Amino acid sequence: MVGSELGRLQVGVLLWRAWALTEECLLVEFVSGGLDADSDSEVADEEDDRNQVCLQQFSAIKKLRDDVEWVPSYRSIGGWFNKEKLTHQELWDWIKGYLKNGVEERFEEGGQEDIQDFELPVCYELGLDWDRIEEVSGRSQAEWIAQHSAGRYRVVAIGFLPGFVFLDGLDDSLKMPRLERPRTKVPEGTVGIGGHQTGWYAIESPGGWNSIGRTPIPLLDLGEVGGSPTPVQVGDWVRFRAISAEEFNAAQLDVATSESGSIQGSKSNPPESIGRIRVQVLDAGIWTSVQDGGRSSGQAYGIPKGGIADGLAWEHLQSLLVAEPRGALAPVLECSLKGPRLKFLDDAVIALTGAIMEARVDGKLVQRGCRIPLRAGQVLELCTVRQGCRAYVGIVATGYVGKSHYGSYSQLPGSGRLQGGEILEWIGTPVEASEDHNGNKLDLSREKDDQFPEFSGVPRLRIHPGPEWAWVPDEYKQLFLESDFVVGSQSNRMGIRLHEVSLGLLDLWKEFKGYWVKQGSMWSSVVAPGVIQLPPNAEAILLGPDGQTLGGYPRIAYLPKDQQWRAAQLKAGDRLRFRMS
Repeated sequence: MVGSELGRLQVGVLLWRAWALTEECLLVEFVSGGLDADSDSEVADEEDDRNQVCLQQFSAIKKLRDDVEWVPSYRSIGGWFNKEKLTHQELWDWIKGYLKNGVEERFEEGGQEDIQDFELPVCYELGLDWDRIEEVSGRSQAEWIAQHSAGRYRVVAIGFLPGFVFLDGLDDSLKMPRLERPRTKVPEGTVGIGGHQTGWYAIESPGGWNSIGRTPIPLLDLGEVGGSPTPVQVGDWVRFRAISAEEFNAAQLDVATSESGSIQGSKSNPPESIGRIRVQVLDAGIWTSVQDGGRSSGQAYGIPKGGIADGLAWEHLQSLLVAEPRGALAPVLECSLKGPRLKFLDDAVIALTGAIMEARVDGKLVQRGCRIPLRAGQVLELCTVRQGCRAYVGIVATGYVGKSHYGSYSQLPGSGRLQGGEILEWIGTPVEASEDHNGNKLDLSREKDDQFPEFSGVPRLRIHPGPEWAWVPDEYKQLFLESDFVVGSQSNRMGIRLHEVSLGLLDLWKEFKGYWVKQGSMWSSVVAPGVIQLPPNAEAILLGPDGQTLGGYPRIAYLPKDQQWRAAQLKAGDRLRFRMS
C-alpha cells in the first residue's frame, strides 16, 4: 500500500490523485491531466483560479473530520491518521465521497465563519534588503511599503519551517527574486518576499526571501497542544499595517513583559512529594539533546514530528527500563558522534542503546544493552562512536522536568543541544541503592540483550516509490538503484544529504535536465521523515525527524519506518545503497 497510487477522481475540471505517502499519511493532490500538461498562456492564466478552488476544497475537508491532522498546501492536502483505527483506502474513500457530492456546499453552509481577517503590524524600517529591492525594481521604498500594506493576502500554506506562513495575492509589480546567497540567520518575525509570494518567518532561521520588515508580535506559541500555535490558519486572510520603529519597540516590550507561553514552550513542575533524579552535564559532547517519542500532531503548522531518530534503540530502551506492559519510557538523551560526561546527583538505573560507543562509569567500562545501577556522585562518560552515529541514554523514571514544545521535549530544528553546567531532572520513585550496607553489589540488571545491531558494512535500504518517481527517466532510476551513496558532511537531524560516489548520476542528470524542466516546477506539498527528495543539483536528501513538513522538490522515494533506524545511524562518510520494494 505505501508507495502506491490509490486511484484518481475527476470532478468537473479537477482531476484528483491519492497516494499512500507513508504508513500514516495519505496525500491527495490535484493533477492537471498528466505530467506533460500543456503550459500555454491560457492554462497559465487558470493557475490562480485552480489554486483557489483547491484551497476551498481543502478548507472544507479540514472542518469535516477532526480525527485526522490535515496539512493543506496549494494543490494538495496531506492527511495524518492513526493507522490502528484507519487505513489509507478508508480515508481516500471518505474524501472521494465528499468531493463527488460537493464539499464546497457543506463548507458554504457552515464553514465561512471560521475564516478570519488578520492584521499584522509591520515595521518596514527594519527590512534588511531595501537597497537591493530598490535597485532591482527601480521603485522607491515608500512606494513598495504603500503597495504591500494595501494588499489583502490569502494564507495558502504553513510549513517548511515551524510557523512559516505562505501568502498568495502579491501584486505582480512586487515580485522579487530570492536572494542569490541566502542568509544564515533571518530574525524572528521577519516579513519577506520570495518570488511571487509574501509571508513571514515565525522563528529565527536561515532563509533566502527578501526582508522587507519585522513584526513585534509572537508568531508561534508551542506552550499548549490542542489549540493553534500560529495566529492564522490556511484559508485566512491577512493585511499588513505599517508601524514606526518606536511603535515596534514599545510593542516588543509589552510582549516581553506579558508573554506567558511563547515559543519556549511550557515547563512541567513535579509535586514536592515525588522523587527526582538529577543529572549534571559536565561536558555536553558534540551534540547531545533530550528526545522522546516525538509529536503526534503539529505538521499542519510546520512543526516537525521530532523525537528520537533511531526508533529501534527506543524500543530496546523501553524493553530494558519499563517494567509495566503499558508503561511509558521517560525522555532520553540522544548523543551524536561523541557523547557527554554526566554526573548523577541522585541514585539511578540507566541503560545504553544505539551506536557502539565506549562508555565508562568512574573510569570503569560498562556495556550497552543492560540495566546499569548508578549511585549519587558517580560520573558516566560516553566516548567517540566506534560504529553508528547516535547512542542513547535512558533512565528508569516516570517523567521529565523540562519545557514541552507542542507536546514533545524534542526542540525545534537546530536547537536543543545541551550545555555544560546545566542540570537535567527526571521524576519518579527513587531507585534502590546499587550496594547493600556492607558494600556488596546488588544485581539490578536484566539479562543483556545480545540482539542489538551492529553498524558495519554498506547497508542496502529498502524504499518505496514516491509520488514523483514516475517523473524520473528510466535510465536515472536504474542508476539510482545501482549506485553507492556517501553521507554528506552537512547531514543532521533535519536530513541526510546523499552524494553519489561515481558521479554517474550527476552526468546522467545533466543529460536529462531538459526532460526534467519540461515537467515544470512543483507546488510545495506535504513531506515526512523518510521521504527522499531530489533537488535540481541531483543530490538526494533523505528527510529526518526534524525535517520540514512541506517541500517543493520531487519526492522520488520513501524509506519506511522499519528502515529509518538504520539511516539514523549513518554518519558523514558512511556509504549506503537503496533497493526498491
